[in-house]
Amino acid sequence: MSRSFFIILRQMEVIMCEKNTLDNQIPTFYNEIHTRISTLQKSLREASIDVAWIQQTTDLYYYSGTSQIGHLLIPASQEPELFIRRYYPRAAKETPLCNTHQITTFKDVTNYVTKNPFRRIGLELDVLSVNQFKKMIAPLPQAEFIDISPIIRKQRSIKSSREIDAIKNAANQLHLVFQKIPEWITEGMREIDLAAKIECFLREHGHQGLLPTRTMNTAIFYGNVLFGQSSAERSSLAGPTCGAGLYNAYPNGAGWHQLEAHTPIFIDLVSGYDGYMADATRIFSLGRLPESLKKLHQSCISIQNSLVEEILKGTAAKTLCQIACNMAQKLDLTTYFMGPPDDKVPFVGHGIGLEVDELPIIAKGYDDYLPPGSVIAIEPKAVIPGKGAVGIENTWVVYSHNCCNLIEFPDNIIEI
Repeated sequence: MSRSFFIILRQMEVIMCEKNTLDNQIPTFYNEIHTRISTLQKSLREASIDVAWIQQTTDLYYYSGTSQIGHLLIPASQEPELFIRRYYPRAAKETPLCNTHQITTFKDVTNYVTKNPFRRIGLELDVLSVNQFKKMIAPLPQAEFIDISPIIRKQRSIKSSREIDAIKNAANQLHLVFQKIPEWITEGMREIDLAAKIECFLREHGHQGLLPTRTMNTAIFYGNVLFGQSSAERSSLAGPTCGAGLYNAYPNGAGWHQLEAHTPIFIDLVSGYDGYMADATRIFSLGRLPESLKKLHQSCISIQNSLVEEILKGTAAKTLCQIACNMAQKLDLTTYFMGPPDDKVPFVGHGIGLEVDELPIIAKGYDDYLPPGSVIAIEPKAVIPGKGAVGIENTWVVYSHNCCNLIEFPDNIIEI
């Protein structure tokens, strides 16, 4: 990164420091963008990649500070270039990058690429469409294209203190709404009725609305609000619980099911603040739940607590998953753990940040550890066909000497 880029960055920070209280966070953010780009450039040089060509909105925001539609080119040893198709005036205000360009055609971007000696070009091949990929490689027949998604996702998995603060704010939204839910619960209400109250409350408390995911064909709207056996219904969502939803076109989440006493009220919510998200699940009931369900719920809490202890020991993610499965067996939970017998999910936790499905993943096939700065949603759950689901989910930050649960609301079942 050149000295001129940093000088311009500092000049912009001085100007922005004169704005209101909210904008006083901007200088820190601008420095963070600079650090993120420098870190990526180091990874590019280590992999002998000449340039990263970034288009996905979330990645573009992470490295440029704007999520306006465009292309971000980050050479391994030169200043980045930001090309914006829509909407340039806003992007120019939001980004600290000095080399910004308003474009009208894709050729405006490829002209820059072809004029530079880029031979190995990094692309986000996990999210790039085939059509867009073909369009990008057509004018560059001599170039080699490399998937840099693993590099980007691994870098993004380690959160800065600023990112963690945003996730804490998102987690506080969940704490507040969990406190209110007992006031709204009435026998006979529909899932969609309670979901509407929850969504309205969260929106009034700053929920960003959209919940980005990286996985294709995965859309999440605030989360799952499910009553009784509805929380055991299976569908397309890659999670231990799905729900029937309202329509076949979106077959997940809250539906028309009515609340009955003495059945689990399964609330799995994702909150969002300033782009960053937190994820949590709590169980409520109208009246007392059967002791068998309470026992399963307590077993899930025990598994969560054991995993947190193992994370601090430096246990690898795939081993964490095996530990969870072994504990489930000892606690007579295996039949229902992470899904019904015929449809279990292969993970017990997932990273979360700018996207719901980030790294790291507590899963059998994930070899890495959870280093300090990781933010992980740990969600051991039990799904009992015909009865519903219980279990726990909290968003944790991994530090050097401890793991911090960002969700303050109690883990136990709340009986009303």
